[in-house]
Amino acid sequence: MTSTRRPAAADARVPPLAGLRDDAYRLLFEDHPQPMWLFDAETFAFLVVNDAAVRKYGYSREEFLARTLLDIRPPEDVARLLEVVARGRQRGDAIDEAVHRCKDGTILNVTVTVSYATLEGRPVGLAIPYDVTDRQRALEAAEAGRREAEILAGLARAIGATLDVDVVLQQAVEAAWQLSASDLAVIALRDPHSDTMRIRYEAGQSRSGVYKGFTLERGKGIGGLAWERGWPVRTDNRLEDPRISRDYDHAVHDEGIVTTLAVPILIDNEVEGLLWVNNRSPRPFTERDEVILIRLATYAAIALRNAQLFERVQSANERLAALSRQLIEVQEAERRHLARELHDDLGQLLTVLWLNLVRLREDPGPLRSEQLDESLRIVGRLVEEVRSRSLDLHPSVLDDLGLVPALEWYVERHAGSAGLSATVSAEPGGLRWPPEIEGACFRVTQEALTNVARHARARNVRVELRRLPSALELTIRDDGVGFDVEAARRNAMQGESLGLLGMQERVQLAGGRLTIDSTPGAGTRIRVSFPAAPA
Repeated sequence: MTSTRRPAAADARVPPLAGLRDDAYRLLFEDHPQPMWLFDAETFAFLVVNDAAVRKYGYSREEFLARTLLDIRPPEDVARLLEVVARGRQRGDAIDEAVHRCKDGTILNVTVTVSYATLEGRPVGLAIPYDVTDRQRALEAAEAGRREAEILAGLARAIGATLDVDVVLQQAVEAAWQLSASDLAVIALRDPHSDTMRIRYEAGQSRSGVYKGFTLERGKGIGGLAWERGWPVRTDNRLEDPRISRDYDHAVHDEGIVTTLAVPILIDNEVEGLLWVNNRSPRPFTERDEVILIRLATYAAIALRNAQLFERVQSANERLAALSRQLIEVQEAERRHLARELHDDLGQLLTVLWLNLVRLREDPGPLRSEQLDESLRIVGRLVEEVRSRSLDLHPSVLDDLGLVPALEWYVERHAGSAGLSATVSAEPGGLRWPPEIEGACFRVTQEALTNVARHARARNVRVELRRLPSALELTIRDDGVGFDVEAARRNAMQGESLGLLGMQERVQLAGGRLTIDSTPGAGTRIRVSFPAAPA
């Protein structure tokens, strides 16, 4: 809306200042450092503008006078401008918060004070706009900071209140979506069984649904690039950025994505997930957006680490419960076994010995040499049985002579009774190791050979004990039928096949590491390593 109506004289003065001398008028209007203008309150045409307005808005005086207030206000502001002017004309003055557009497109947030009067029978207004853009930006920044702090505090509370990683990560992706003002935000997590990631959490509106469960590979797309590099990647044109491979362009095209920011989720310097945001408009993501996403990725990493630790504790508790059950079962089995042997072997021998002694006491005649010889043989067998049972419970050779002699003795003894061809390779035999390490090595060998005899159908067993510069390594190999290690571990967690679990726990308690390599039909290798020097 433009009007050609102007004051009668080219140098028409602003009515409230019309009675001033020329120098005073120039001081209070023309040369005033604050932009000012006189406008027609009906047509909104500019009538007079001062030099400060020309400098501030970039229009020449002639360009200003050829325009109206509507030309420097947003189109959606027309109705509000009409309302403000009408109210101001009734009251004689008004204060308005507005947005003005300069000639070069710069947007100004202004507070405008207006005084209304009459000039040549026409209503006019004297406007003084005060630029509050910096203040507005500061207020917006403060509000954004407050909102960011509130969202991050809520996320921190969620991490402290729950171990449900799904709840925390969904809240994290929603925080990324809100704080970056993006169109779509997603979190992908690494698959522990393959070198891929799968999108697990989304926030915002997906057009195609293509990201639901989407799988990405290292080095492919912007997510794969951030994964491979281990630091954030930003792009202002996703489909044309030469750094990014073209592998997933179909998904980007279907979603209409233009700009993207991807941030890795790091745990112990390893990329375990990705958090990224997308815009369908050309609006680029900023350094501030990157800082926010890095903070959110840190929170996500904490949630993942907490979940991992909880899973480990839960798994350890399950193993402990399984071992406790095993301990009770083993104790009961050993008691039953010992009771049977005491009754069947030692008990019978003691009964025969008792009868011989009774006969000798009842017969006052000469000593019967046959009965005495039989009694001596029984006593010898009793001594041997007691010694054998004692060695089964705890071999004194381990305490007296050390690990190598104990292994050689046990392997020879066990292999002979099981029909195995067994060899022991150890270096050197004179060194001693801490008791808990020697005990763990002996019990692992004991359990391994028992399993070989019961299940492996092996012909040959080899036990190797090697001294490394700062460690002791025990390896037990057989040429038997082998087994599925993972299936055996799962059975152990359910209370079955607890021998493997017992070996692992015993080694861990002594500070070592146990690995089992076996496949059906290919034999088994058990390796135990202790980071320790000789005692």
